[in-house]
Amino acid sequence: MMNSYKKAINFLSSLINYERKKANYNDFKLIRFLNFLAEIGNPHLFLKNPILIAGTKGKGSTTMLLGNCLKECGYKVGIYTSPHLVSFRERIQFQNNLIDKEEFTELTFQLKKMIKKHKLTFFESLTAIAFLFFLRKEHDFIVLEVGLGGRLDATNVVNPIISIIARIDYDHTEILGNTLAKIAYEKAGIIHKEVPLVTFRQKKSVDKVFQRVCSERNSPIFYSDDYFSFQLVNISPQGTSFCVNFLKKTFEENLKSDIIHTNLIGEFQKENIGLALTALFLLSKEHKLINYSSIKKGISNVPLLGRISYIPYNGNFFIIDTAHNPISIKSLKETLIKMNNLRRYYFLFGVAKDKDSYKMLKHLKPICEEIVFTKAKTKRATPLNRLKKIAQQLKLKHRAFSSVKKAFNYIFKKANKEKKLLVVTGSFYLAGDILRLIHYNKK
Repeated sequence: MMNSYKKAINFLSSLINYERKKANYNDFKLIRFLNFLAEIGNPHLFLKNPILIAGTKGKGSTTMLLGNCLKECGYKVGIYTSPHLVSFRERIQFQNNLIDKEEFTELTFQLKKMIKKHKLTFFESLTAIAFLFFLRKEHDFIVLEVGLGGRLDATNVVNPIISIIARIDYDHTEILGNTLAKIAYEKAGIIHKEVPLVTFRQKKSVDKVFQRVCSERNSPIFYSDDYFSFQLVNISPQGTSFCVNFLKKTFEENLKSDIIHTNLIGEFQKENIGLALTALFLLSKEHKLINYSSIKKGISNVPLLGRISYIPYNGNFFIIDTAHNPISIKSLKETLIKMNNLRRYYFLFGVAKDKDSYKMLKHLKPICEEIVFTKAKTKRATPLNRLKKIAQQLKLKHRAFSSVKKAFNYIFKKANKEKKLLVVTGSFYLAGDILRLIHYNKK
């Protein structure tokens, strides 16, 4: 069995993977994937209550928040996310359990011939595997985190009951466009005709795009900040607490305000919690099991690794965060400051070469004691010489190791000696490499 599973992984790894390879906009076409789906019986059209979640920042957290809350309310929920940290199977979950190796292997080989025939990409293939897996389960909802963009993303073939768009910022500009309006337009591709959009008020150029697209498609917009406002109460390694004000009558408890705690760390999580709460309120009109007390429980314990996660190792611990663009790094910095009152940190940093490394490192400078650069095992990784040059410009104390293992061992040991915290950040792939290196959460 293990040998077959490895063969399935090797086959999927051999496919074109735009998560690890530079993409051109012309490479993205839904027609190929739709033709493939038609040949295998259009599984995407038989999924119950699919929900699409897009955005530059926060879509992964919102996906897991919403999925976990629906599960706590008593529903059976499938979740599809990307990318993974340790195992491919993290991307496909049912009731917070990863798809098992046997089923993953079986579905991969069931589709292998058709995948090759239609020349599917890595992401398209995993999306198809997820659709077939969810159809085998007695599911009530499917929550799908959109991959790159939205309009031409493989997840966007479903007929959603709600679309959710989290914060929009600059990322993948070479594919999605170099203005916020262009990026917002690509993300707005998940707004389907007469299907409600849940978002919050963002920059005017972004809001105008959403309003125009919703008007064209006769889709109502629900802004989470019309329903809920949040004041930070506390941030600690155990999570974040907010005072939530209910600005309109929502759930049956008819609360005016409440304290909500989540194990997710960061004030920015209020945006994602607000999106999840608003979507749940809309769903509660038809799905009667949805109730506030279960939602509160779902928010309190979200099974999400890599978002300012404290990782125990060798009698100590360090932080792993998958921030991989300037806005995410800025949020990480702000959270670390609030948690530890301007304490300085040691960083292990690796980043993809299409990211704005200068802006990311500039954000980290005020809280950086020393930074070590390394390269994750991906062709998209930024060359170390480029990172060293930026560090010199910013006057950051730095070192560089081409070996992830050597880089981690050096900086973890030094941080512990100085009784300071190590933060690993810059890339999902670096985070995954470190977790595999220490055999953490092995699947």
